Amino acid sequence: MQRILPALVLLCFSIASHGAIYKWVDEDGVTQFSQFPPSEQEAERVRGAARPAEDPDAARERLQQKLDGFEERREAESDSREEQAAQQEQQALRQRNCEAARHNLEILSRGGRTRIRTESGETTYLTEEQRQERLETARKAVEENCN
Repeated sequence: MQRILPALVLLCFSIASHGAIYKWVDEDGVTQFSQFPPSEQEAERVRGAARPAEDPDAARERLQQKLDGFEERREAESDSREEQAAQQEQQALRQRNCEAARHNLEILSRGGRTRIRTESGETTYLTEEQRQERLETARKAVEENCN
């Protein structure tokens, strides 16, 4: 195996510079490669590496165009996912606001005295005028968030 590897490396370098390469298996069962066929047995002619079908610069340009197109599609998909996530977040916020507005509307619609807690933590009662203002605000919030 140690003798075959250097031979294969040399073979690879010589394929580009010479036309014909021959392959055969010797009496020890080892595959051999050479520029010249053996005289005492039959050998298979191995084709060298094919020349590129197009100019390397043109191929490089075509590949760069494909890469650019891929990047553009990836960025568009990323933007689309971000936009979709923002829409879902907005929809979830509207749903929570809708539920809160409906809850407030239900409590304010019951009539009677409505108790609230102030920012300082004190409990007070709404006047009828305050309750009507909050009832109208709750109706608008339901209209905005629940439709």
